Amino acid sequence: MNRFTYGGSVVGGLEYTVGDNGIAFVEVSFHPDISKQIEVPQGIPYIDPITFEQRTLGRQDVRNVLVVEISVGYKFVQWN
Repeated sequence: MNRFTYGGSVVGGLEYTVGDNGIAFVEVSFHPDISKQIEVPQGIPYIDPITFEQRTLGRQDVRNVLVVEISVGYKFVQWN
């Protein structure tokens, strides 16, 4: 397991005034991973829990390719 992962972020959104004391907003963000989170090399031995035979693992790579977040909210403001 990699202790340090890295990627990028792209964020965009809209805000608009609602009435005299509020702002509503919608925000969408995209977070693609560049690094691998888990990397297991080929040939690691393990015991099969069903047959109790020793086997070897194939190469395994885990990466969160893209995370998408959508935020909707309301801000209470006091205009001076």
